[in-house]
Amino acid sequence: MTKRGRVLRDTTSGQGLLMMEGLQYRFSLEGVWKSETPPKPGLVVDVELDQRGKVQRITVVSESQLASEQAEAAVGLARQKGENLASSRLATIGMPSLAAAGLLAAAWFFLTAASIQFPFPGRLDFTFWQILGFLNAGNVPELLDRSSGPSTGLYGLAAALALAGPFIHHFWKDKRALLEYLKQF
Repeated sequence: MTKRGRVLRDTTSGQGLLMMEGLQYRFSLEGVWKSETPPKPGLVVDVELDQRGKVQRITVVSESQLASEQAEAAVGLARQKGENLASSRLATIGMPSLAAAGLLAAAWFFLTAASIQFPFPGRLDFTFWQILGFLNAGNVPELLDRSSGPSTGLYGLAAALALAGPFIHHFWKDKRALLEYLKQF
């Protein structure tokens, strides 16, 4: 069985000493030490033990291996914290509210809100988001240019705030803060 340990004492003045899982083990260089790097205090090693718990083989763990293991552990911890945060927010907000907001946003971007029939180009369909872009642009030629839609500008910001409005109280602690801000106007 292989375990991770740390060298506590080198072999310059007798047997070496290493620590694994809170237990100390003695070792010697002959037949056990399998790395080119000599043992020194603080060195991280992989230790292979036999069934009786006697040290059979010691190899040094490289700095790059330690760094990659620490990076993996940090990513795993960050992922776990992100999942915990997401699940707690989902539980707080509720799946029906999020589903309703998602359906509303999908309708704004994909469903036809207005349709205009022209003799030459034919029928033009516009989504709610495209209409907001037209209101912001204010001119017909930009609306008829189908290659790129006009920017929604302030109207798009207002629409996004309206979509986020029912969820603000979940993130903003002071419920009066929004009203106090609006009094200035």
